[in-house]
Amino acid sequence: MKINFVGDISLADSLNCQGYGVRTLMRRGHGDRLFDEVAPVLNGEGISYCNLETVLSTQGEDPNDLGSVDMRGEPAGIAVLNRLKLKLVNIANNHTMQHGAACFHETVELLKRNGAEVVGLKGSDGWRCEPVVFTSEGVRCGILGYSFQHDRFHTVDLPYACGDDAAIIGDIERLKGEVELVIVTCHWGYEFMDHPTADQIAAARSWVDAGAKLVVGHHPHVLQGMERYRGALIAYSLGNFMFDMLWCEEYRKTAILQVEYRDGAIHYSTVPAMLDMKNRLRLLQGEKAREFDELLSGLNDKVAREALLSDQRQGIKAYEVEYQGLINRCRVNSYWYFLKKFACYRKRFLLQQVKKTVQSHLEDFLGIFAARG
Repeated sequence: MKINFVGDISLADSLNCQGYGVRTLMRRGHGDRLFDEVAPVLNGEGISYCNLETVLSTQGEDPNDLGSVDMRGEPAGIAVLNRLKLKLVNIANNHTMQHGAACFHETVELLKRNGAEVVGLKGSDGWRCEPVVFTSEGVRCGILGYSFQHDRFHTVDLPYACGDDAAIIGDIERLKGEVELVIVTCHWGYEFMDHPTADQIAAARSWVDAGAKLVVGHHPHVLQGMERYRGALIAYSLGNFMFDMLWCEEYRKTAILQVEYRDGAIHYSTVPAMLDMKNRLRLLQGEKAREFDELLSGLNDKVAREALLSDQRQGIKAYEVEYQGLINRCRVNSYWYFLKKFACYRKRFLLQQVKKTVQSHLEDFLGIFAARG
């Protein structure tokens, strides 16, 4: 039984790419060429999973309001998912409710009508997450999805499953009695950091202890390492698969994680890829592929080092210091990119972009301040 996993997919124009991002390219008829090189990989054996970071809905859209068009896909985007045979689609993340409940539910129904299994819906009857159960090559599988990220758009009655360690363990223990293979996917971690926290590592391992054999994460927008634990595989972040965050090379590196489950064991390989400056996914070969292997090996080593921290409190403090330094550099890079692309932006959005950027950074600051107590 084979499953291909890819990271974050945005079929929208993000804040820094309004007027020339992924959605604009698709509207201009360039959608197919964005995925030409990777489509054969996903169209091979097995089924495929992605984290869909945008809604596919135009309900209530105001084309003159930046907040209304930012990070918004449209229903025509389903053709991309169909072409890539992405039939396991996670919606438990901090952007699927960005444009309201109506857009969220339209997206879910659109996915279901096109044969996709929607991962990460809020559960009922004692489930934290409604499990997706399917059989492939005679193997009965169950997949769960959770978001650990603060949803700045909605805070109550969220229709997707939110992360809670005890509840996740409860779901796993219940599900493992019904299936042979339990998979946990999660939207978590610090953006742009290339290694998980010690707390994330401990949480992922506790899910394996409870019965999961595969854990796959997303949200940081960069690759993070993988590790083997008690025969299971934990992949902390697969980076951006399709996202118009072009101003930093690390945001454009990604991998297709190919998992094969046979004889009760997890086997895996990675197919390295990278977004070019026109948002086309390119497979890496030759020297570039070897460099990717070295990169992934180094990221795996970072996971191992983080896991060995003896003083968790000091480890958390050091991690936050590293994160703040990284975020400051990321902001400078994004501002510089904004200035270089100034002529590409829709002029009616310029003042709105400045306002939204300031507001976003203020919310990030307040969120960090609140998290520290």
